[in-house]
Amino acid sequence: MRVVYFIVLGSLLILGYLSFHVTPAIEAFMSSFFSGFLATLLAVVLGLPVAYKINQHAIDSADKSAKKQNIESLGNALQTLVIAMEGNTELLREYYENALKTETPSWGTLIDSSAWEAVRDDINAELTPANFRRGLAHYFKLVKDFEMLNAYYYDLIFKADGSPNHKSNLRRTNWMLLQLHHYLVTEAPDLIITAKRVMKNHGES
Repeated sequence: MRVVYFIVLGSLLILGYLSFHVTPAIEAFMSSFFSGFLATLLAVVLGLPVAYKINQHAIDSADKSAKKQNIESLGNALQTLVIAMEGNTELLREYYENALKTETPSWGTLIDSSAWEAVRDDINAELTPANFRRGLAHYFKLVKDFEMLNAYYYDLIFKADGSPNHKSNLRRTNWMLLQLHHYLVTEAPDLIITAKRVMKNHGES
């Protein structure tokens, strides 16, 4: 903007100088030329603020649209995780009663360990607390560990040979499953509450 104003001022000075030092014919030409030139410059000067406001409005609209889209993606992602954690909690309680408590083999746990991988990229780093993101990632990692340990437990029970080493492995695996089970069942409610609070807060913003 400042450069344009200097150009206008310089043009006016040149026009004033030439009016005293040129012939009438050249003066008429220069006057016509500078009149058109100044008209163009004035149009630019007057149009720049308007163009700036239009451009700024477009940028603001794009930013708002992107933020709204990020919030919607985050809401859908968190809703997916909430559904998975609520379902896992019920399945883990059934697993405890039917498998761990009775030491009865279970081929599969049916718990969902894939939800985090499916929506991880939509958990926007700018919209969710770092500790909460780490908590979600850790929870679903342990869900996957639980599935793998259950498969090992299943093999141990069916391959029982009565040896002291086998019985020791069986007890140790059962104990590890109990610890993981306890963590997952007790940790899920806090994560679910936090997820719903984040969804509510960003839904109102």
